[in-house]
Amino acid sequence: MNPSLETIKNRRAIRAYTAQPIERATLEAILDAGRWAPSAMNRQPYRFVVAASPAFRRQLAAAARPYYDKWLANLADDARKRISERNAGMPDPVYYSAAAVVFVIGNGPTAELDCPMVCENMMLAARALGLGSCWVYTGSLVATDPAIKAALGLQEGERIFGPIILGHPQDGFPPPTTRQPLNVRWL
Repeated sequence: MNPSLETIKNRRAIRAYTAQPIERATLEAILDAGRWAPSAMNRQPYRFVVAASPAFRRQLAAAARPYYDKWLANLADDARKRISERNAGMPDPVYYSAAAVVFVIGNGPTAELDCPMVCENMMLAARALGLGSCWVYTGSLVATDPAIKAALGLQEGERIFGPIILGHPQDGFPPPTTRQPLNVRWL
């Protein structure tokens, strides 16, 4: 199979990581893959903030927890139960103690279309480099926390996409999940 298609089919959301840090050159390669994502008229309406220091990641996790708890409390009973069971006993159910948290920060009229492609490119690059990743929506809820907002340098009109967590998978990569058959209408 083509290596690119194989990487696409083997990418998984990973939520359990080892404590092993990621080399800076590897993180830079992943960010560079994001930079090569398409964007409308090549505007590239994004920037990156990488939280790799253990001290800042602990601060980030502590700041995110109240937002996560509020989000979780507002879910339907079945979803809340499923997520609570999955994350039971986890010290960081938001960023899953990943070695790095990458905030893709976008601004402008096409950011909502462009930045998700940046995130996907980074997750595919992570998989190609043997790392796990996961897009954690709840991790973006810290955007209103004054200390985190200042640390990220969030400006008026900017929005967090992702964030994307990265790390060495604790239990390897799970097998593929089933996919629905293609739903195509050929004309």
